Amino acid sequence: EPARLTLEVARVHWRAKALQLSAIRSTANGIRFHFTATSPIDPASMMMRVQKDPKQFRLTPDGNLTRLYDSTNIMENLKDCIVFMDELIKSNAP
Repeated sequence: EPARLTLEVARVHWRAKALQLSAIRSTANGIRFHFTATSPIDPASMMMRVQKDPKQFRLTPDGNLTRLYDSTNIMENLKDCIVFMDELIKSNAP
């Protein structure tokens, strides 16, 4: 189990690098993404994704986004986070 957790955390970090995030932090309620000016994210597509499921996200004025956890299972939450990050990468691919 610890090896699987380490692998899932690494997968999150690989995607964070692809999204050019300045930071990614786990909080008690979710995972917070810190985007930069160089993050390859289309703001309109990001807003559409957030509006699609507003109970799952919190967007702050400074451009940080928190994806709220759905469960208390850390592996499940990490996998959900990876799916979300993959969606961001695919929707903003050239």
